[in-house]
Amino acid sequence: MGTVWSAVIGEGGAGLRGARGIISISRVISDFPASLSQAWRLSEIAIGSERGSYAHLGNDRQCRMAVDLIVFGFNAHGQLRPGSTADVTEPALLDLQDFTAGSAPHHACEVLFAGWSETVRKRIHHVQPQLWWTDWIVVKTGSGLLRLRRDTSQVTCQESVQQLNASFGNHNGMLGALDVEGRLYLLESTATGDNCDGDTLSLSLQSEAESPKIAHLALAGNDRVALTFVQAPNASLTHILEFASFQKFKTWFKGPSDAAKYPDKHHVLQGRTKQLVANAAAFICLMDSGDVFTWGDARYHSLGRNITGEGATAATEAGQMEALGGIKIVKVAAGGWTAAALSEDRSAYLLGSAFPGTKHSIKYVEDIEPGNVALVEIVDECSGEPLDILDVAVGDEHIVAVTEGGRVFAVGANWNGQCGQAGEGDFLDVFTEVRLPESYKVLGVQAGPQCTIIKAAS
Repeated sequence: MGTVWSAVIGEGGAGLRGARGIISISRVISDFPASLSQAWRLSEIAIGSERGSYAHLGNDRQCRMAVDLIVFGFNAHGQLRPGSTADVTEPALLDLQDFTAGSAPHHACEVLFAGWSETVRKRIHHVQPQLWWTDWIVVKTGSGLLRLRRDTSQVTCQESVQQLNASFGNHNGMLGALDVEGRLYLLESTATGDNCDGDTLSLSLQSEAESPKIAHLALAGNDRVALTFVQAPNASLTHILEFASFQKFKTWFKGPSDAAKYPDKHHVLQGRTKQLVANAAAFICLMDSGDVFTWGDARYHSLGRNITGEGATAATEAGQMEALGGIKIVKVAAGGWTAAALSEDRSAYLLGSAFPGTKHSIKYVEDIEPGNVALVEIVDECSGEPLDILDVAVGDEHIVAVTEGGRVFAVGANWNGQCGQAGEGDFLDVFTEVRLPESYKVLGVQAGPQCTIIKAAS
């Protein structure tokens, strides 16, 4: 499994971190949009897959609702259902109290990172920021350090935790995070001490006063990194730096003015960046204008554009997806060798291949020609009409969509239950509806490499 994930955060280091379990960081949110048709702001982390979604606050309708996470899929490390290593093959509620003995009821929780072996959740209850990891907690220390240690009780962390809004990682686990001000945090192993029992991990603030402010950071499955900077309000150009490895990015960040540490590539695009994501070996950049640019490994039609011929942009350079020209895209998601784009008019488009080199194929991408994308149609069985698609998420080998009426559909690999279809076979070649409890109102969807996470209000 080479794909890196942003969980949401995504997936770091060796051994121990590969089976850490769950971290959680959630927030009380009072104002949720009245329906899915209203805008959501995407979390800008892009670690191999996609980022979480955050409801816009400031809606005319003031409502207070409890928000839960409904999950299904790979669970060998107990990251979806503590105390069990069996896959979750049918939709099940991910309850914060499953992970923290005696924890208080929560109003909202968000997945910051969903990786292969861990789920990181963001939880701020009563305006007190907290990080949770199955059996790890964060201990407040000085010098901007967040320390994780084994325990079962709640520990309040420094207030800056509340500002974490993106994370990134790889197959082994979460590697770091960004906050709303563009500051960088890295998860590091530290010596035991400070009343911490056992092994310790620290989410340590790396940024100093003169450090670059990072708006988006995407880590691909081949370890390449791309990032954009926080832009001034009147800025009209986007500068994207690309590094051949995560280690080279970290080295550059410590001394960005050192010519010996300069990035491997520098892309410049007209406009402002809305989202930057990565899959196995490609980057997808969405601009505020709705235009989409891709670059990286062009195998399996994963760039969705021509890379040879007159006027074509080379695969290694950021080139616009001509097939989406004139269509305003509002969200992109990526995982494995696949990517999806969601348009303002509620249509979804796919590019790439879900199962290169195997006998399996998703119907919608079977006949994609080079330089083209596939339009997804999910037809209502009763009316025979295509449903509006309101949200989309992409895992390593599966895709999940939310349609009008808050219905959820999934396609692709189901061998770990990531399509929510117990007993329906290991693979689905067309979108199939996932049956959820009627008492829940679906607000959005995220995908880990082999799992699905649905945000719902009860």
